[in-house]
Amino acid sequence: MDQFAVLDFAAGVKSDSVRQLLAQAGALTKEDLPYQWMLPTSHVSEGLARELESRGIAYDLLFEVRPGIDEPIDRIAGFPWLAPFDEHPFSDDLVMAKLEGTRSLVCSEAFLERMGDMRAGLVLHELDENEGFYAVEPPELPDPVVIPRALHLVEEDGLWIVRSDGRELLTARNGAMLRKAGIARAPQCSIEGRTYDWKRVPILSGRVLSVVDEGAVIGVAGAPAYLDWVDEA
Repeated sequence: MDQFAVLDFAAGVKSDSVRQLLAQAGALTKEDLPYQWMLPTSHVSEGLARELESRGIAYDLLFEVRPGIDEPIDRIAGFPWLAPFDEHPFSDDLVMAKLEGTRSLVCSEAFLERMGDMRAGLVLHELDENEGFYAVEPPELPDPVVIPRALHLVEEDGLWIVRSDGRELLTARNGAMLRKAGIARAPQCSIEGRTYDWKRVPILSGRVLSVVDEGAVIGVAGAPAYLDWVDEA
């Protein structure tokens, strides 16, 4: 997986000279977040960091993870962005959404059929009032998702709301399980050696994400938040 440094300027970048400085470093603004500039590398060069510091310009260093051009599909995993389940689609539509007010998955029969043998580890509960739609209960990953740095950590009703700096890492054991199950739930994350029960939608494997990419799936909005891997060498 490729990792890119993202400079988050909370107040935005108002100076043309600073914009030029960032452009010279190869940074580009993100269309949906114009106060964030993404570099073509995983780090901020000493020269750029020094220039920004000398001008008194503060920023937070974030990261964006994306699959490399030749990334093996079994090395790809991500959290999907899901809309609440709308009861109007037909069961022969490709649907993956979340139950309103929860992070539980709902999938249509057509989507599950498209998954084929990738759904072997899933427990399905047909929705009583929506024939052809299923609440999906994925298996749990064996290890917590590793968060190198948390920007926001707040407890709510016994679960933690966590905002990372963009780096969320899977272990090799998690990867092996996800390859078999296709969809898995990550009930816990690990931050600085401490484990937290957190709120997250299930993780999709690269093969399931490829199913999403192949067709217009109702309920899935945009690219997933990709995960990276723990260096276990």
